[in-house]
Amino acid sequence: MKKLISLLLSAVMTAGIFTAVPTGAVAAEKQVSLKKSSATLKITRKNGKTVYGTANIKLVKAKGVKITKKSFKSSNKKTATVSKSGKVTAKKSGKAKITVKVKYTVTQKNTGKKAKTISRSKTLTFKVTVQDKRVKTPAKKSYEPTAQPTEPVTESATEATETATQAPTEETTAEPTEAPTEETTAEPTEAPTEETTAEPTEAPTEETTTEPTVPTEETTTVPDEEPTGEVPTEPNPYERPKYGDLEFVDKSTATYIGENTFENVQITDIFSDCFFVKPDSDDEIKVNGELSNYWCRADYVNVSCRNVYYDSERCRYEGELEDVTYSDLYGPPVDYKPVIYLYPEEELNASVKLLLNGALTCVYPEYNDGWNVTARPDGTLIDAKGMEYNYLFWEGRLNTVYDFSKGFCVKGRDTASFLEQALKDAGLNRREANEFITFWLPKMQNNPYNIISFQQEAYTDAAQLNIDPNPDTVIRVFMTWYPVDEYTELPAQELTAPERNGFTVVEWGGAQIR
Repeated sequence: MKKLISLLLSAVMTAGIFTAVPTGAVAAEKQVSLKKSSATLKITRKNGKTVYGTANIKLVKAKGVKITKKSFKSSNKKTATVSKSGKVTAKKSGKAKITVKVKYTVTQKNTGKKAKTISRSKTLTFKVTVQDKRVKTPAKKSYEPTAQPTEPVTESATEATETATQAPTEETTAEPTEAPTEETTAEPTEAPTEETTAEPTEAPTEETTTEPTVPTEETTTVPDEEPTGEVPTEPNPYERPKYGDLEFVDKSTATYIGENTFENVQITDIFSDCFFVKPDSDDEIKVNGELSNYWCRADYVNVSCRNVYYDSERCRYEGELEDVTYSDLYGPPVDYKPVIYLYPEEELNASVKLLLNGALTCVYPEYNDGWNVTARPDGTLIDAKGMEYNYLFWEGRLNTVYDFSKGFCVKGRDTASFLEQALKDAGLNRREANEFITFWLPKMQNNPYNIISFQQEAYTDAAQLNIDPNPDTVIRVFMTWYPVDEYTELPAQELTAPERNGFTVVEWGGAQIR
């Protein structure tokens, strides 16, 4: 009987009704899985900078499984992005799903047979929730185009004082308490001019009696020696022009919208009385109001406006400025760590001034309308307090658009070797290049690729150096870059540098473009 049952089972298995179970087989749902299926990322503010939370998507595989390919895709890139390696970065409050596609092989060992390899694929979902934990702070006074009438008087006065220290204009003559001008002739107690002859209490009486026959030599010398009006200052080549009364939107035919906020728009042009921003569409937006010098062209911002009109035929908006804040999507671009080295042939006293088309955000040592230091041939700098420095440091934001028509696409892991050669070609010595690389390498080496372009006129025109005495040789190296996931072809730059002769000044810096 036992023999008969054994024969029957053998026949059934041969017919394929039952299949032998391979050893070491794992259920399909457990062959490849996510270590975690979700994450909550936070956007916070630390030391004045926005910190965007990140998470790494990790896969768990069973024994005998080999992953051959994986890809990641975000359902909402405005909320969270994901790199090729599975690193998720928060961008804006909201929710997103990361689709993870995996191709893999499974090796199964059957009893008494050769191991069998099977190719499979699987799609997994990683859920992301982004929370913006930044504390909403009051709008920075430098962002306000003008003092609002509803604000307290003391605050408006403070804003007017701050604006006057940064970029005085003719509209600030309403409070001439510190620097009287020709409009304040009612009280000529400190500096009477020829226009104050109505009260000649301090002026000699002969001026009033000889008025009909003023000597010609007086009329020719007074304008040259004592010009009236504002105290002469250095001309500012970056003074913003006035847009004027040119019509942009015909409000009699346009649609009135009222209040509106334009998010993630880029500043394209700035005038003294208005500025223009561009969204990710064919629309054009004009914002009426004075934009603080803190903001620059190419900045990505959120702009709140009132009294907004829309011309649907020409796709144009026009409104009045309420507030400007950084774009949550792109954040603020910063020109990081330009440092200036001075190498005289012999010890000398030097003055270094920056003329920026933009704004300084940090300096060291203290910058009092420039740096005044004693420079030694080895590069050592000594200030008035006797403190020693290796270089002069500054950071800022420039009102310029960088040129990426030529450059390099470099693998992240090749960044160090690339910079060693590129900086040598650009004129940096080993010490300077070492300080450059150790600052930028941690930010670049873990990216799949980096697009790198060394700026010339776009940087040097926007950040001018005024050095006394004049140096014989000036070398300025400024690198702009941004990370990319794939190799990008672009024309290569040719890097050259002058030979170092006499009093030499060297500067290096860079900016990550978002």
